[in-house]
Amino acid sequence: MADSIREKFPTDADLARLGRYHKNQQLLNSKHYDAFAITGEKDFSEGYNRLRYIVANFDGLVAKTSADLLFGEEIKIEGPNKIQKWIDALVFKNKLNPQLWESANSNAAKGDAILRVRLQKNETGEPNIIIEDSNVATYFPEINKANVREHPRVENIVWYENRIVSGEARVFVIKERHSPGSIDLMIWLTEKAKAGATQHNLETQWTVEAYNNSFGANYVEHVDTKIDDNLIVHIPNYRNDGSSEYWGVSDFIDLETLQFELNNRLTKNANILDKHSDPILAVPPGVLGKDGQVKKEYLSMFEMGAGDNRMPEYVVWNANLEAAFKQIDRMVDFLLMMSETSPALIGLDKNGVAESGRALKMRLIRSISKKNRKQRYYDQGITEAVVLAEKISIAHGIPIMGQSLGDSPELVDIRWQDGIVDDVVEKSERIIKEVDAGLMSETKAIMELQGVSEQEAKREVKEIKKSRADFTSITDTMNPGGSDGGNLNADDTNNDE
Repeated sequence: MADSIREKFPTDADLARLGRYHKNQQLLNSKHYDAFAITGEKDFSEGYNRLRYIVANFDGLVAKTSADLLFGEEIKIEGPNKIQKWIDALVFKNKLNPQLWESANSNAAKGDAILRVRLQKNETGEPNIIIEDSNVATYFPEINKANVREHPRVENIVWYENRIVSGEARVFVIKERHSPGSIDLMIWLTEKAKAGATQHNLETQWTVEAYNNSFGANYVEHVDTKIDDNLIVHIPNYRNDGSSEYWGVSDFIDLETLQFELNNRLTKNANILDKHSDPILAVPPGVLGKDGQVKKEYLSMFEMGAGDNRMPEYVVWNANLEAAFKQIDRMVDFLLMMSETSPALIGLDKNGVAESGRALKMRLIRSISKKNRKQRYYDQGITEAVVLAEKISIAHGIPIMGQSLGDSPELVDIRWQDGIVDDVVEKSERIIKEVDAGLMSETKAIMELQGVSEQEAKREVKEIKKSRADFTSITDTMNPGGSDGGNLNADDTNNDE
């Protein structure tokens, strides 16, 4: 255990960022009452605690739709032929495609995501290369304020652990400090704080050895990564101003008040309808006694008379909520517009079914543009993560599923899908026309139609040519005298005559 220090963790700036992450995660998970109670109206809880709060989770729909457009169809990571099997093994072993969908879903909400690359030993002690989508709330980089686009030289992964120290529950801060070539672990005991505290004062630094001995942990104080890069890749959802802001922007940033009002209007409408679902019975004078009970003689019948002796009737309210529901429709329209979500993408298109795949894509132009914006950041991030995995494999001599690499890392290309169901007939007709016109090779056509790599497409072309040659050979054998001489049907006809 080392010297006592007086530092706050997290800092005020990081605390604000973590607060945004927490609130947006609640919005993503449909916990809107809790999310809006944090920063909502002053009397939010008082105004809604007597009502059944209705949530129409448009925020969650926006995030899932973005993730579907990016990773709903599997991406293909391609490298030179000599390392393609290694790349395929890396993707399969790490379940990379499902992880990336989850990353994109969370990234849309929080505005940031990170991929961590590391070594991990399995039960038999065999090392594996891991690429994992990690919780961005544990990520604390030391940003160069003079150039925020520069990859931070030092990046920290920090988390809390609760332990019993001298019979008391205490909180430790564990920091994993990543710098080029090394990962160093530091541990602090925090000062006692009130339950639920979001910020802690670091009290005493512990050695890793002392912590392991005290709590049976197996942390390693220093790891030599053997490569000159940090093993963390930050992927912003997108940035409004990358020259001055390191952190990304959430898809929810323009939707907060609209989402609040949509929930509010649905909640109030439901409350109004509930109030008038059990109407009051109005009866003529004399039916109720002084004690408020119905007189016995009126239980079976009573005599109708003039004046106030009217027939009993229910007092019902003409529930004219047309204006309220029009307001909801407008809220949905604004939410679609501000989130860049084309109505056709979620089945709300008022123009009917698109007559072709091209027509559908024209209706989805804003959603596709939004997807392409996010794709640029993910393309860079995934490429960086795979190259880091290559460097680790080479530096430590670690194969993946029996596949090894050469002596130097190779850049990879990522083949993206558009996330939209293709009009297969329209696509086939277009590609066939391009091949016939000499504008596309057969190999490229097969790659487009079947979604395979170039190597697989070339093998398919060879198989097609071989099948054609075999078919021609069989035809020639069956028709040795040419088209007429070898026509069996023609011979049969002649015999019949």
